[in-house]
Amino acid sequence: MVRVRRSIWHEPRPAEIPPIGRLDWLLAGGFAAAALVEGIV
Repeated sequence: MVRVRRSIWHEPRPAEIPPIGRLDWLLAGGFAAAALVEGIV
């Protein structure tokens, strides 16, 4: 699970994607929280 997230996270963002919005920040925060929880457990 973690490897997949990292590979997706490190992929370059296409120029067509608009600037980061609030939903993107929420998703990023959710992934970070999940990664921390997996690391602790």
